[in-house]
Amino acid sequence: MWLAARLATYFPVLFVTGVWAWSYYAYIVVLVGTLIDNVFVAAVYGLTFHMLSFLFLAPYYRAVFEPLPLIQSKFVLSHHEFRRLTHGEPCPDLKDRNLPIKMHDGSGRLRLCTKCKIIKPDRCRHCSICGACVLKFDHHCPWVANCVGFHNYKFFFQFLAYATFFLIFVAATSARYFILYVNGSISSDHGIHMAAMCFIAVVFLFSVGSLFAMHIHLLRRNETTVMTRVRSVLL
Repeated sequence: MWLAARLATYFPVLFVTGVWAWSYYAYIVVLVGTLIDNVFVAAVYGLTFHMLSFLFLAPYYRAVFEPLPLIQSKFVLSHHEFRRLTHGEPCPDLKDRNLPIKMHDGSGRLRLCTKCKIIKPDRCRHCSICGACVLKFDHHCPWVANCVGFHNYKFFFQFLAYATFFLIFVAATSARYFILYVNGSISSDHGIHMAAMCFIAVVFLFSVGSLFAMHIHLLRRNETTVMTRVRSVLL
């Protein structure tokens, strides 16, 4: 049962890997190896495809497999401290910890995690899917089967950027052969791959490109995705 649930979690990752593997065959074997007659153009297309594939897949798998960081021990509460704070009672011992916290809840109190029994650091939130508090939590992304936060946001953003460039390249260079297929100038055995690849690239480009643009906007505002939905108070 646990194994089935774990495999289901990674299904989107396997889906992305499978789509890329098929696109490799369609682009390198069919387009570059069969349809393009000019050796120089074929070499440039093939080299660019491999380079962009590496640039977006490497950070993608880093975002998938990067483990969640541990919360520093100074944020962890004893049972007595947690009980006092949840009842709104003062806890003098916390002053000695010099916690670097500016974010509080709506009532001006420290933000507590009732599951992990900790004081939440700034921008830290509990993920019910991962079952842990995540530093600089952005969102839980099923496509990377992981939370996006302090530990892997850099890789996630790099993946969005290079995946956008990869999809633009694939869509732009396969569009001509998609049109040739529609006009009946190339065989259906090859053309169906070009049509499917161009269509899928455009569809994914709209979703990935939109997400990339949104995260550029968030970076410029120094915000996370969850901060646009849930506001905390700065004191």
